[in-house]
Amino acid sequence: MGKKMSYNYFRKICKRVSMNSGVKFHPHMARHTYATELLKKGLSVFYVARLLGHEDLSSTQIYLHASQEDAIYEVSKIKLFENGQKHVDLDGKDRLGFEPK
Repeated sequence: MGKKMSYNYFRKICKRVSMNSGVKFHPHMARHTYATELLKKGLSVFYVARLLGHEDLSSTQIYLHASQEDAIYEVSKIKLFENGQKHVDLDGKDRLGFEPK
C-alpha cells in the first residue's frame, strides 16, 4: 500500500483549492462528500466505516441522510396512481378539496 497523507498536508491542499476556486472547501467537507458518495453508490455502511476509521457504525450513520433529490427520485419510481386512481385524503377529498364522484 501507498503512504498515508498527513492531515496537515491535506488541509493545505483543501485551502489551496478553496482559494483558487473561490468556493469554501475544507477537509471535513471532502470526507463527508467521500462517505456520502460511497454510500449513494451502494457500498456497505460497514466498509465505509472501515475506510473512515470509525470504530462504531453509529459514527458512520450520520452520512446516511437522504437528500431531497434522492427522495424525489425514489418516489418517482413508485406508481401511486395506477389504473387512473385518484388521490383521496383521509377527509374524503382530493388534493384540491373536491369530493370524489
